[in-house]
Amino acid sequence: MMAAPFFFPLTFIPKLSKICHNGFMKKINLRFLALLLFGLLSKAQALGLSDMNSSAMGGGLGMVSASDGSMVAVATLQPDLKLGDFGFGLNVNVLLDPTKKPNNFEAFSMRWVEYDNGSIGGRYGLLSDITLGYGLLMDSYSTARAGQSVFSAEQAGIRAYTKLFDPLGVYILSTNSKLVALRLTQTLSKDLLLGRPLTLGETYIYDRDGVLTSSGTIGGDQGAGGVDIGMPIMENLWEVFAEYGVLNNYGAGTSLGTKFKFGGELLDLRFAYQMLSGRFVPAYFNKVYEDSPVNPATVPNENKNGWFGTAGIDLLGFGRFESTYQSFTTSSGTQSNTVQAALGVKEFQGISFVANYLQPNFAGIGSLSSNNATILVDFSYPLNPFTKMIGHYTKVYTTSTAYTESYSAELSFQLPISF
Repeated sequence: MMAAPFFFPLTFIPKLSKICHNGFMKKINLRFLALLLFGLLSKAQALGLSDMNSSAMGGGLGMVSASDGSMVAVATLQPDLKLGDFGFGLNVNVLLDPTKKPNNFEAFSMRWVEYDNGSIGGRYGLLSDITLGYGLLMDSYSTARAGQSVFSAEQAGIRAYTKLFDPLGVYILSTNSKLVALRLTQTLSKDLLLGRPLTLGETYIYDRDGVLTSSGTIGGDQGAGGVDIGMPIMENLWEVFAEYGVLNNYGAGTSLGTKFKFGGELLDLRFAYQMLSGRFVPAYFNKVYEDSPVNPATVPNENKNGWFGTAGIDLLGFGRFESTYQSFTTSSGTQSNTVQAALGVKEFQGISFVANYLQPNFAGIGSLSSNNATILVDFSYPLNPFTKMIGHYTKVYTTSTAYTESYSAELSFQLPISF
């Protein structure tokens, strides 16, 4: 068997930021704020450099906080192995200063283990991109935590499914953050409607502890449930659906829409008309839920109706383009429109590039560069065979003429080792 390459990326230079606002220098980095704005749009899935780079195996050197509050370096090895229907990934952490041990530090752990034969399957470990039903309650949920360089069991979970009881299907999810979910599906006979099979679904989600944030715990003892029905117009290509969901104590939502998927990830479209009541938050359990969940208690208590659409296009294997559009009208007559777009170029000769754009207050072409419009740009550039420069750029518009910019850069060493 051919030896697989193994890499130790090391980021060793702290980010250096420079802010410009109407020609004046400021020492404030708004990149975190910009990322938070992306996270608050629950369905918006911003692209990152990790989406454009692929590596079956990895590892690195990072800094973690020790129990005494000081920082300590840790070397991490993360080999992955796939054997037929079975696969697993290990996580080995070595403290460079054994006298400083972080809380809950794990020297060795099973990062993930998986079995899937197409009829029954399960996975334990870091979970991502989990959508239940058509995304009204849970859309692209992930157990990962931002900013954690060392894998820990708190980021792990179990998901499992079975199709052995066809036409009945069962899907379960349980995470170490104490979130659980159950989904049941039943496919009805093709003879019922236009020769097309109808799929009925029920989804139940419960988070016992919620998420601890800087402003307190959000989502503790939070339950949600929903039902949905889908019918394929063209098998594995075009589907129409209806979904109803309830977020306990915060209202309900209904989504009527269609999905179109061609060539796997080549073209992926979804459009829906949504009717939301109370403080209901669509896709409440989403990609950034475990980091920065939306607090429904702070959402205006009023009905909202409007359109939601997403589009994803694979650029012939060279990159990906994604866009999202939301337009809602409240019961008081207030109109809100949101536009997001992302473009990523996959790594070629060591170079990769990602640009994200967000306008949470879209009001026509003239608003593209005003009123909280945000641009995030990340790139990776090789300086030599062993060193890469990682650059970040953020621009946030406050008005059509006033904006804030931030720049940051890092160097990353990669030492290829075969085994």
